[in-house]
Amino acid sequence: MASSPVILVADDDPVSLRQYELVLKPFLGQVEYYTATNGIDAVRMAAVQRPHLVLMDYAMPSMDGLKACEQMRRLEIEHDMDIWIISGYSDDLDKSLVTHAGATCLISKPIRVLPFREMIANQLNLAFELPLNKAA
Repeated sequence: MASSPVILVADDDPVSLRQYELVLKPFLGQVEYYTATNGIDAVRMAAVQRPHLVLMDYAMPSMDGLKACEQMRRLEIEHDMDIWIISGYSDDLDKSLVTHAGATCLISKPIRVLPFREMIANQLNLAFELPLNKAA
């Protein structure tokens, strides 16, 4: 029996969490959505919820996104788990460090809502219709 894809968002900034909530709103009937506000809680949440997609902030308290990513990769999860590191510091991050930590990709903040929704929809095979006026 197929279950809904699980998305885990890990970010310590309340404004960013609100933005993710808005980004994911069109998918809420198709996915399960969880949040963590630091790296340690993100790893714990991943062990329990077994996400298909993790949207991970790089700079977080307790444990940064790269260390959390490394620990998540050690979890035994029965399906593919993509981890996207999302950072306002992406120009300063060495992409090879991100890849070595086990992240699937590095995305710069601020995120652009429509392209980001499209990426998520494509990654998880979700139904998503672009608004008629793409300029929004």
